[in-house]
Amino acid sequence: MLTRDDIAQVERIENAHHKAIHSTFACRNQGPKAWKAWEAWEAWEDATSAWHAQRYPTNKLWEDDFLADLRESERRAIEESIFYLEVDP
Repeated sequence: MLTRDDIAQVERIENAHHKAIHSTFACRNQGPKAWKAWEAWEAWEDATSAWHAQRYPTNKLWEDDFLADLRESERRAIEESIFYLEVDP
């Protein structure tokens, strides 16, 4: 079962990834010949790769099995969905 800490952890990680993506994106196109631009591009690629690779405890809320349970009004699925909406609307 999801906990408030699980959801808070997801939010902290997600915010850190977004900050890294946005801060590196701002520098990545400084010019094709500039070495710093190449380094910034690599940093941006690393940040986006980390964001795409991250797996969260809340990912299960979007999986087919969970959604099927939700459609069938399974109590656990309903409780976790409501809890998620209460903590992170």
